[in-house]
Amino acid sequence: MKKKPFLVLTADETTWPSNSKKVFFLGKWCLLNERKKKWSKYRYKLIQSQKKTKFTLLKEFNYSEKLYEKILKELTLKLNKIHNTKYSLRAWRIIIGPWLNRFIAIVYNRHEILKNFSKNHNFNNFRIINGIQKKTSTFNTSEFTDLASQDNWNHFLFLKIMILITEKNKFNHKFRFLKKQKISIKYRNSLIKKINYNNLLTKFLRNKYVFFNTYFNKRIDVIKLITGLGDIPYKLNFDLTIKKENFSENIRKKIYFKKSNNKGIENIIKVLLPDYIPEIFLESFDNLRKTVDNSNLPKERKTIFAANGLYKDEVFKMWTANQIEKKGKLLCGQHGGTYGISFFSYAENHEKKICDKFLTWGWSEKNKRTLPASAFKILNSKKSKRVDFDKILLVLNRNGRYLIVNQSERIDSETANEYTNFIFDFLNKLPKKILKKTFIKLYPNDNEYSNSIGDILKNKYKDLNFIESGDLKGIINNFKLIILTNNNTSFLETIGVNKPCILLVNKKISFLRSSAFKYYKRLSKVKIFHNSIDSCIGHIKKNLDELYEWWDSTAVENVKQEFCNKYANTEDSSLKKTIKIFKNNHVN
Repeated sequence: MKKKPFLVLTADETTWPSNSKKVFFLGKWCLLNERKKKWSKYRYKLIQSQKKTKFTLLKEFNYSEKLYEKILKELTLKLNKIHNTKYSLRAWRIIIGPWLNRFIAIVYNRHEILKNFSKNHNFNNFRIINGIQKKTSTFNTSEFTDLASQDNWNHFLFLKIMILITEKNKFNHKFRFLKKQKISIKYRNSLIKKINYNNLLTKFLRNKYVFFNTYFNKRIDVIKLITGLGDIPYKLNFDLTIKKENFSENIRKKIYFKKSNNKGIENIIKVLLPDYIPEIFLESFDNLRKTVDNSNLPKERKTIFAANGLYKDEVFKMWTANQIEKKGKLLCGQHGGTYGISFFSYAENHEKKICDKFLTWGWSEKNKRTLPASAFKILNSKKSKRVDFDKILLVLNRNGRYLIVNQSERIDSETANEYTNFIFDFLNKLPKKILKKTFIKLYPNDNEYSNSIGDILKNKYKDLNFIESGDLKGIINNFKLIILTNNNTSFLETIGVNKPCILLVNKKISFLRSSAFKYYKRLSKVKIFHNSIDSCIGHIKKNLDELYEWWDSTAVENVKQEFCNKYANTEDSSLKKTIKIFKNNHVN
């Protein structure tokens, strides 16, 4: 009898056959560049991912958001009952929302991959090696996000979804949980850094505001804030220990969901959720709550402003939820690029839903919640210096293999491959004399859970210079021209300090929302924005020698100013707007 081929789900080699047998790899994430000698020995077939348009992606995003809202409501009732609490939907959205949205996006994505495979193949016609399950449950959102990028964790998630799809237990699987050790988790955070003020002074002021990870780190910004507000924002410092309790199947049984009429992805998410929900929301939730209640964190109502920290910092989320239940106010600030620009964004949606006001870097919407403010991260940054030498810096994005969050600027194996080929094409077409002047800035931790584009480029272009560490802001003055290859924070930071730059993106994986079209069209007209490699290289060849004549021209200057006012506003008036928003939204 002919033996069935093997189906390999991830790059976890403990689940691969021992010799060169016929193998189907479920996707490109299975094939690590550094392990090519291993997988190239197999007689293998690579399953091609389903090509998706931006409208297909939007449809999937909207459906995931709909599922998220439905499950969050059901989970709110269950968690309140388990913990004997009466937290509102908004409070639970703050506490558990970032994890739940990630979980739904991940399961939905892995389910779509398997569904695409099953269109042409029957699971039961393949052999699958089970491997050893290292860990499923996690303590908090941060640990969950970390594990969701790892091969072993994804192997077992694929396997579980596959079993649920087929509703037949035909695979040799043994799911087990390792014994958990009681540990302590410490949190150390501070708000306004780089400025010390007399604590006695705070006793004479109301401290109506609490700032957390705001990016207001420059002394001058903090002084202007204090002066404008007539108050010193509360300097939140905490060093708290959260006791971790043992994993409990009995507690998790209490959040089992009833099957819905929809027999597809919704039920699969609901079946898996009790095993995957982090322990800090179940077994250790009382410890988290008591720790926050017994701490010296402010008890009275506050107006909270946070640009970051409302995703993985469980202590701050818990304290913020308590403040919201006391009718405190939450103001969220944009903390990077893509906001107001990308086709859709989970982060933007989430922050708008949990806050009373959403402060942007300059853009606005036709509602009273989203308000134009200042580009906090680059406010009062020094303008870039002119340089005479022709060194070019090519700034690369990370190449993740597994989708973790749902956004139009997706990071997964399919987009990684498209992005890598795009960079190859650019470097191959770049004239040699310009290539010799080009340095490559790799994304921090480029090789973590990814097919490192840095490793690929180093093997292919041995004469190129690579910069593997350091903040972009700290090195841009060492270069004449910055070429950015992702429409994210780095581009806004670079153009915001008036550094000559070019944004080159692959239109197959980078999508703009309609409100941003006209601004990027104008950037394109003055050759700052390109989605054509030939156009980009042609512009560099023509203008590199006299770069500042182009960059400082009236036409370019006008477009830069218009764009920055909209998406990277650092004008002093923008800070005044921000202060006014704070003053109009404080609690009494």
